[in-house]
Amino acid sequence: MEEQREVEGGADSQDNRGGIRYITEELLLKLTGCRSLALVRSLNLSSSTADKHIKFIENLHVCQRLQVLNLNHNMIQRMERLNALSQLRELQLAHNHIQRIEGLEHLSSLQHLNLSHNRIDHVPSWLGRKLRSLHTLHLQHNLITSLYEVSRLRSLSSLSELSLSGNPASALPHSRLFLLYHLRSLDRLDDLPVTQEERGHALQRFNTEELERLQREVDSSQSELSRLQREQQAAVTRLNQQEATNQTLIAQTQTQQHTHTLLERELHTKTQLLEKTTAELTRAFHRLYELEQELTFYKLDTKLSPLPPCSIQEVDTVAESPYIGKARHIRNMITSTRRNSSSSSSSSPSSLQSQKGSNIHTDVGSSHLLLEDSRRQQNTAEAELLQVTHQAAPQPGAEHMKAEETKTHRQEALCLLLSKLSVLEQLRDEADETGRQMDRQTEESRRTERETEELETQLLTLDTSDPQHDTPSSAGQGFHSVKSLPLDKGCPATLQRTL
Repeated sequence: MEEQREVEGGADSQDNRGGIRYITEELLLKLTGCRSLALVRSLNLSSSTADKHIKFIENLHVCQRLQVLNLNHNMIQRMERLNALSQLRELQLAHNHIQRIEGLEHLSSLQHLNLSHNRIDHVPSWLGRKLRSLHTLHLQHNLITSLYEVSRLRSLSSLSELSLSGNPASALPHSRLFLLYHLRSLDRLDDLPVTQEERGHALQRFNTEELERLQREVDSSQSELSRLQREQQAAVTRLNQQEATNQTLIAQTQTQQHTHTLLERELHTKTQLLEKTTAELTRAFHRLYELEQELTFYKLDTKLSPLPPCSIQEVDTVAESPYIGKARHIRNMITSTRRNSSSSSSSSPSSLQSQKGSNIHTDVGSSHLLLEDSRRQQNTAEAELLQVTHQAAPQPGAEHMKAEETKTHRQEALCLLLSKLSVLEQLRDEADETGRQMDRQTEESRRTERETEELETQLLTLDTSDPQHDTPSSAGQGFHSVKSLPLDKGCPATLQRTL
């Protein structure tokens, strides 16, 4: 066999040194001598005596009625482009370079196949299913090493002749009996007829082994079946556990959805409460603004009014203020010509200023209480909002953004409230300072009144016979005119003592 391989190798190298011939329509027409290739039934493309060899199977689709094709002694490496030859009955591909059996799936009418003297080492499993009409198969002098490769042809009930000599598998002991046992339709094997005695020996020789092999296959199949059953049981168990887990997750999802709905409602309620608290805080700010404005007007009144008027009667009335804005209480000054009203009018500014100071302190105190109440409500709302925000923290989305927005607004409102409280404290200090100033002015006014009374007493005790006081009426009139002048805080002390 090695010598034969060497001879084949030498032939291959000799073929390689020759040229390549291509299958063309002109070549086919020349070889067949027909005018139409569609009428050709037999085609011989063997190159045993030619200098050029065919390497590719091509352009045979036009020979649709071809039944016999001879491609022996060429350089063909692949069995291709043969599907169109559906009526082909005989195919000769001996002495080529073919390594695989392929491209014959659609040749259902093929009866004779010659693939001897090639490089085939494998018999495909589809060969016994597709080529049902195959009668003769030549595979001698190839590279088939296993007899089980050939046993795949047992489904070919019409196979009557097989040639396998020259392969490594044919050199195995009892190879002929093995093939006869599996391929029981054979009449000739390796160009020798098959006798009944050989069939009996093959049956006796391989029947027990076949039974043992089948028993091993059955045992293996049973083991595989048991393994698959265990895997199936484990898969069913895992599936049941997964279903239980899914049910639990569905229940948890429903519970979370219900909790989410409740939290949304609670958040909505807390938001409404926060809005209400914010509205109350806004009203408190508005009230604070009014108090600040009123305190400003009061300071303006204090600075613009004469301190203290001696001959002016102050009456609290509600009217339009002479400066910007409106005040609730302004002074209407009525000049009195009577001397008896000077004492009563001198005491009116101090009482009015004291009353206004007490009113301002009362308003500031009430504003402070209102702000404290608003602060407590705000703290309560902040605590509730923080609780709701903490409960709704796992729910991302618009609620979280709204809570952040509300927190920002709350911080801004708190900063504004702190600034207002600072201003209120400053205004309270200014109000205290104004009250102390009013007390000093009241004390100064009382001292001036006492000095005035002393001067009046001295005037009454003067001697009327003194020539310096001949015109007492004019002197008294001058005194009254001087007395009617307003005593400002900035008057010199000597003038006040003189009066």
